[in-house]
Amino acid sequence: MNRQEFAHIFPYNEEVVWLQKRDDIIGIFDPGMIGAIGGHREPEDDTLLMTAQRELEEETNIFVPESALCFGGLIVARKRIAPDGRLVTKYVKSYTLSVPNDLVVSCYDGQGAVPIRRGDELPDNVTDITKKELGKLFPNWFGSVS
Repeated sequence: MNRQEFAHIFPYNEEVVWLQKRDDIIGIFDPGMIGAIGGHREPEDDTLLMTAQRELEEETNIFVPESALCFGGLIVARKRIAPDGRLVTKYVKSYTLSVPNDLVVSCYDGQGAVPIRRGDELPDNVTDITKKELGKLFPNWFGSVS
């Protein structure tokens, strides 16, 4: 079985958390679903914090020092069948990034950024991992976090 490591980043302000609508293509995890901004660890990433910093810049054009990203937790996801048919265990480190209230986060990867406002119900197509992360990182923000 293979281990895959991922970093998820949750930019937020007082009222909004930004997520990302994933591409709807074969060959990726959770196609067409809404999930965290982020991605898998590359060989050049010494740490998952470096992965988070790189993915944030790649997907949103926001560059921040590593010290701006706050570690929020680790999730060891269920064993899954990867798009290529392998059985994998996903290890996901979550990070938050406080952004100014007037900043609108854009995503240049996938199908774009999805703002979720405090108090909103989460859309049905939010990934299970992202729901768990939101519940830990932003308790009592959303009406339907499981």
